[in-house]
Amino acid sequence: MVRTVIIEHLGADDVMRARDIRSRALADAPDAFWETYEEENARPDSDWTARRAAPDAAIFVASIDGADMGLVFGSPHHAHAGDAGLYSMGVSASARGQGVG
Repeated sequence: MVRTVIIEHLGADDVMRARDIRSRALADAPDAFWETYEEENARPDSDWTARRAAPDAAIFVASIDGADMGLVFGSPHHAHAGDAGLYSMGVSASARGQGVG
């Protein structure tokens, strides 16, 4: 069965949606990320708001059938002008192998 993956560029009002997806990714695959679930969830909401508000930062979410299944976050490198980084990417276990990444 082919499922349609919808990609959305999140705005400032969707920051907590991104946080939820990232939390699920950290809980599912703790060894795949730089931070742990506990560290990430100890951060105040203002940290997530600041991430989204960073100049040229971009957060994209992938959804299937209305359910958020993946997240990617990128922004210019903090110390190297002209460089950018992919700082976070995760796909829900149930969506892996379906073209979400």
